[in-house]
Amino acid sequence: MKHTCRLLVLIITVSLLACAAPTIDPTLQSQPDAGRSVFEEAEAKFRQQSYKDALKIYSQFLSRFPDSPPADLVLKRIATVHRHLGDQDAELDAFRQLAADFPDSPYAPTANYEIMLALHRKGKSQEVILQASTIIKRSDSKDLLFHTYAILGETYVSLGSPVDAVFFYNLAFSKADSFQKENIIKKLKDLVKLLNQNDVSELSRHLEQDSVKSDLLYLIAFKEYERENYKKAKKEFLDFLEEFPRHKDAGQAKLLVQEIEQRTAFRHELIGCMLPLSGPYEALGNRALKAIRLALDRFNSLSGQPALQLIIRDTGSDQRTIGSLVNDLDERRVALIIGPMVTSETAAVEAQKRKIPILTLTQKTGIPEIGEYVFRNFLTPDMLVEALVACAMDQFGASRFAILYPNDTYGKTFMELFRTKAEYYGADVVGITSYETDQTDFSLPIKLLANIPVSKKVSAPHRKHLIDKAEQRKKGAVALGFNAIFIPDDASKAALIAPQLAYWDVDQVLLIGTNLWHSERLITTSRDYVQDAILADVFYEHSVHEAVQDFIRSFEELYGKRPGFIEGLAYDTAMIAFQTASNPDVRSRKDIKARLKETRNFDGATGHTSFKSNGDAQKKLYVLQINGRNFVELN
Repeated sequence: MKHTCRLLVLIITVSLLACAAPTIDPTLQSQPDAGRSVFEEAEAKFRQQSYKDALKIYSQFLSRFPDSPPADLVLKRIATVHRHLGDQDAELDAFRQLAADFPDSPYAPTANYEIMLALHRKGKSQEVILQASTIIKRSDSKDLLFHTYAILGETYVSLGSPVDAVFFYNLAFSKADSFQKENIIKKLKDLVKLLNQNDVSELSRHLEQDSVKSDLLYLIAFKEYERENYKKAKKEFLDFLEEFPRHKDAGQAKLLVQEIEQRTAFRHELIGCMLPLSGPYEALGNRALKAIRLALDRFNSLSGQPALQLIIRDTGSDQRTIGSLVNDLDERRVALIIGPMVTSETAAVEAQKRKIPILTLTQKTGIPEIGEYVFRNFLTPDMLVEALVACAMDQFGASRFAILYPNDTYGKTFMELFRTKAEYYGADVVGITSYETDQTDFSLPIKLLANIPVSKKVSAPHRKHLIDKAEQRKKGAVALGFNAIFIPDDASKAALIAPQLAYWDVDQVLLIGTNLWHSERLITTSRDYVQDAILADVFYEHSVHEAVQDFIRSFEELYGKRPGFIEGLAYDTAMIAFQTASNPDVRSRKDIKARLKETRNFDGATGHTSFKSNGDAQKKLYVLQINGRNFVELN
């Protein structure tokens, strides 16, 4: 197709350089009175709109006087009659005969155009192109050439060749009146969206009409701006301004150049940091800040590059100030922003609007979906559930799950995720029961899960029954409907539930918890009842992984205490941010965004971190098992 397009361009270009073929004025030579009489009779019927009668008489004329001078006009009339009668095929045949038998007739250009128009309506693109070349070579009618070039433009649009379409719309523009020019400009604006840089270079050699070329160049530059290709956009705008300094869009182009310069002129060494350093989340914010400062000190000491600086802003607890804080960091020209932790949504929206990469530290849903400049590096419910279900099924052979969850947002979220994930991987969720958040006696929900009669009281005989039943179950004589139970609650609540499960003889099942179970308190208070239980977490201080131990040693040396998962996530996020911003190949915030999305298996305190296409972190969590007085790493 490209070869065909270029060939046609060559043909037409050569044709345009040649002299237009002369047209012959109609010359009615003397003819027999009978011929003249037949022709005038047909004309009378035509004027009376007696089209069928006119067609019959015109046909008689052609049969009797095929070489008579009015024969070309007769064929034109026949084509017109067929149009009125609704016979498009016959109309096309008549025009084809006229063009073939009388190529020098003054009616031939019209015939050729009508043939092209009919082919265009039928969607026969290649035939349209060939027919158009005949018109261009033989006609010097400005109006006819305009419509021919316009149809060629439409044809090449349908063929998916925007370069050729623009070329012919440009030729149409040169033949158009003022109203027609407006329509052509609209079509060109739509086509610009489909052009690449190579297309632009090729077209610039052919476009001769400044009014088209100038609009096209501006639109091309603006398209690059919309795509955030700021380097290209700036160059295109400057080229446009140099060639067309008085263009109607020149003022806007200058403003956009200034904006591009502002957006791209960030400072590599400045890193924004937004954390809750006061208010109800002060403790979390200061924990994260300690880890970020540690990362900064270590990166600056090891990088050998100009020292990075943190521009720290306290998010407090007032959502109304978040937008102004992002604006302030933008004006300081920070490369990117680390945080916030709690007020993430407002900050993310503002950062996305300003095209500032932001690495949030939040579990809140929907954050990465705000925009392509928004990232998240945190432990999410989906990560946890994915790791737990996979481990329970693959390593422990669990296939039938029960879920005992607190009746709050946290519990409901994890219950839904766990059920969905387990069923997705082919397991059965055979029982789901909730309890109230202030509940301490879990007899009823446990009985419901284990199918124990609710009315039964624990008398001495029943206690003996339970003991006997336990023994039978150990021997395989009696089985529960599930072999694993998921309890998405904190360590203190798990410490209450586990002994009661054992009391009601639900003790031959795999206990599964979230990262909230990762607490020494759980082992201290309920060690005998939570043995072999599994949980998942993003940070494990006893991991043999060198990056983990290196971080813990450094943190402990600086602050005199051991870090937790908040510190680990903040440290890794900061290190990723520092490495990306200081990369010498990074020239804009857009480049930073692209580099962050390319992060794969960053080796840090929280394991290996990658970013998915939506900006959310992807991690392989630590799956831990309670063994004696310790948490033991399984993976």
